[in-house]
This record gives sequence, C-alpha cells and structure tokens, in this order.
Amino acid sequence: MLKKLISLCVVVASAVLMSCGGSDNSILAPGGGDDVQVAVVEVVTSSTTLNSDAAGNTKVTITAVIKDAGNAIVQNIPVSFQTSSGSITVTKPTTDQAGTAIAELTNGLDPTNRAITVTATAGGVSGNVVVTVQGTQLVISGPGSLTLGDSADYQIKLTDAQGDGISGRVVAVTSATGNTLSSNSLTTNANGETTVRVTATAAANDTLSATALGQTAALPILVASD
Repeated sequence: MLKKLISLCVVVASAVLMSCGGSDNSILAPGGGDDVQVAVVEVVTSSTTLNSDAAGNTKVTITAVIKDAGNAIVQNIPVSFQTSSGSITVTKPTTDQAGTAIAELTNGLDPTNRAITVTATAGGVSGNVVVTVQGTQLVISGPGSLTLGDSADYQIKLTDAQGDGISGRVVAVTSATGNTLSSNSLTTNANGETTVRVTATAAANDTLSATALGQTAALPILVASD
C-alpha cells in the first residue's frame, strides 16, 4: 500500500512539473484561455532617418507587429521598447486588434549624427529596427593661404538639420603641420560658432581640422615662406 502511495505521488509531481515547463515565449491569453506563443516580432519605422534638430522636436513612429507560430497576428500582448540612444515614448504598450504596439522615437536632445537601434520585445521574442540621425554639419571658413609668421582667424560653425546653430558644444581643432593655434579646444556660442587663430610657423601645405559631435571638417592652408 505504501509503495502504491509513493508511486502515485511521483506521478502527480511529474505531471505538475510538466505543466509548469512551458516555453518562455508563451503568454496567458486574455480570459484564461490557452497560452499564446509569440513567434515573430516585426519592427517597422515610419522613417529610417531622424533629423538632428537640437530641440529634439522631430520624431518617428515605431510599430511592433506581434505574430504567433502560424503567422497570425496576436492581440492583447504587452510589448516593451528599448533604444540604444535618443528617447522613446511608448504610446500603445499592448497590441491592438491589428497585433500592433506603438512607440515614438526622438533624438533625445542629442544632435549627434549616429545610428539608433530600437528593440521591441514580447513573450521573450525580440525584433529591432535601425533609425539614422542625420543633418548635423560642421564647417570651417577662412583664408586658404598664409605667409610664414602671419596670423589669421578661422570661423567654425556647427549646425543641426534645421540649419540652426548648436551652442555649448566642444570643438577639437588641430593643425596637420603643427602651426600654432590659439586653442585646441573651443566651445560654440549661442549661434553655434567659434573662432580659432592660426599663426603660420611651418612653411608647408597644412590642413586645419575641426571635430565635434562626430563630424569633422577640414580646410587646406598653404603656408608660403615669403
């Protein structure tokens, strides 16, 4: 009798363990029905590019479409969104009748040109899409030639996709031949501008370079001996 009782307990315990061992990507369907197994998370964007406006007003819509193993859309499934940079706001966190969840992506007040990866996850399954932030420009202007010993000012301007100046950003400046610079590190003013003074100390073909927000601008300068 005792052996039969022990055997019965083992069978019951095994059945309980098997019932708890469902797939990680299974979600209990609304109303207590069968589990819904998420098989596919398709992520699409309203635009593959995002303007680098410094105010961060431009946005794109990210849509996640959730499907089961039979490629049928699944509704009432919670979806989470993550982004590698920028800022994301989830406007529809649970899939609707079309099987979609929605979020909005902005550059997060960072006008740096870059690629942003947005990932959507549902039921342990993920999908992603890449949006490229673009439009930031860096320009150097000034004399294309100097006489050895002379000095000149060179203007550097940093603008976003709207053409507006980007203020308060550090600009690194270098001279390829080692001509003397008033500073190797400058900060843009309210108009996105800054100025570097170059003194010609090396008679050669020089290149004045500036780098900011991942952008580099270069200006050739011929330094003549007299």
